[in-house]
Amino acid sequence: MKIPNLLGLIPVFAVSLAIGHAAYSSPAPLPQQAQIISCSSNDMKRKFCAADVSGGVQLVKQRSDAPCVLNQTWGYSNDRGIWVDRGCRADFQVGNFDSGGADNSYSVYCASDNGRRNECPADTRGGVQLSVKRSGAACDYGKSWGYNPEGIWVDRGCRADFQVGRAPRRRRWPISR
Repeated sequence: MKIPNLLGLIPVFAVSLAIGHAAYSSPAPLPQQAQIISCSSNDMKRKFCAADVSGGVQLVKQRSDAPCVLNQTWGYSNDRGIWVDRGCRADFQVGNFDSGGADNSYSVYCASDNGRRNECPADTRGGVQLSVKRSGAACDYGKSWGYNPEGIWVDRGCRADFQVGRAPRRRRWPISR
């Protein structure tokens, strides 16, 4: 019985092992991590809060009684960051909103303080669920709250925290009113 000469395969095996190791030892750069930035207009004047907004901005918690309405009392610009105005105080999530398949849900506070319809920007593609009702007024889905591709809407005095990103299955874009 003849034993094959395996010594000639050792360099091939070594090169294959080195290539495989190089592929796993140089991971791709990580995307910008999402972070929370608090920004407040305490003097009713416009205030800018420095932030890298290149990955997007979402209001995640309103802290003021004054309304925080996108492009009216808050917004952002690539050169100056997030801005707030006329008493808006809120926490904003900036950065990469995609967590690579993990649970990337987050909470959004939305309020109809004046009894009228208010819209709160949010990425609603993953669904929305009311998590904590904060008003004495009813918060009934389709009547006093709902969502559409632009965000969450509330009406008739409904104030609540909404979980965005993981919700029970509903119609894709329900009642946009």
